[in-house]
Amino acid sequence: MRSGSAFACCVAAAFALYWPSVTIGYYGHDFQYVFANASRGNLFFYFVHPVPNCLSYHPLPALLLQSIQSFWGLSTLPLHVVQIVLHGLFAFFILRVIVNLGFGVPSAIVGALIFLIAQGSVAAIAGNDGLSLLGATLAACGSLWLQYKSFQRSPGSELHAAPEGKYYYGSIILFGIALLCNEIALPFFSPILLMLGVAARRSAPGWRRHFIVKTLPFVCLVLAYAAVRYLLKARLLVFYPSDVFGIELGRNLIINPLLLIFSAIAPISSVTVFRAMHSHAWPLLIGVTGAAALVSAIIALGLWRSRGNKKLLGILVLGATIVLPFAFMHHVSEAFTYAIMPFVSLASGIGLGALISAGNGYSRRRIAAIACLCLFAACQVGALRHKLGLMRENGRNAQNYLRQLVP
Repeated sequence: MRSGSAFACCVAAAFALYWPSVTIGYYGHDFQYVFANASRGNLFFYFVHPVPNCLSYHPLPALLLQSIQSFWGLSTLPLHVVQIVLHGLFAFFILRVIVNLGFGVPSAIVGALIFLIAQGSVAAIAGNDGLSLLGATLAACGSLWLQYKSFQRSPGSELHAAPEGKYYYGSIILFGIALLCNEIALPFFSPILLMLGVAARRSAPGWRRHFIVKTLPFVCLVLAYAAVRYLLKARLLVFYPSDVFGIELGRNLIINPLLLIFSAIAPISSVTVFRAMHSHAWPLLIGVTGAAALVSAIIALGLWRSRGNKKLLGILVLGATIVLPFAFMHHVSEAFTYAIMPFVSLASGIGLGALISAGNGYSRRRIAAIACLCLFAACQVGALRHKLGLMRENGRNAQNYLRQLVP
């Protein structure tokens, strides 16, 4: 598989899916990121100041947004083009990871496809304030991948105990970039420590010292990030009022992970599900839940066929460590789905790809797996377009209200 062609296909598919989003105007809390006098401001102002309207600290996205607004005003087209390209790049990254892990091209294509079409990711990709989530997740996943690359087994050698070279330092840099995009990168700190701990533990004597030395840069980054936010009085999500996000110990420990996973694999728009819940449309809710359970069961069956692969176990464990911090929040936003979507896509691609590859020729198993994938993809694309239509309508309504306020 040629990387250039695969990358072009992923970006083209992202544009085909999300092109309607380029006309979504600012609405709702998007206006928190509209900067007054952007063309005359200091572009690096938000590296040393929080965004005043919401007290968030997302300096890299704020820099890009301020630059866009200084040249194009309130036009969101440049912003959405950047976000769509990044989403296509992320899908290509998923594809390459699956191939490099040795799971085969069918699994890679399915994983990238599921990542591209996931309706649970629409808020992050098409939202006018989603750049921080998208950038943080992409950079954090890149950091994890470089961390893995830094201690792979090389031919004729043992697992490297102390990661050295460009991969290790690149991982540190990408994690720092992720933090400068959004605090959603903080849950990725745990899997990074886990990977370093496993690598160090399987090394020669003195692994504790190696572990401390190699984790120190990441610990310093997190502490420095927390200190800057504290000094700038920028709020973290977990320190919001308890009725918004905050930390809570209760049934949310079970509900939050289930909601995020459901959002990632639900076969219809989550907006439709939300309306059905409020109108008590139980037949629809039961049908959607059953369909999501069926999708999960099919993926689980494929994963079971690959259960002997230790790399698959590693993916599942890392995904679980990232989901875990969200379990302690008072409630989760659907936008957070994007943070777990890479691991859902990896697992789904590997599972469904295993089922597709298992059959020979036109066997019933292969045809059934492909048919299920096509049906699931059609449902996801329909839900995605439904959400984009609602977001465009919100943007048009907000612009109409603004025009009415102008004397």
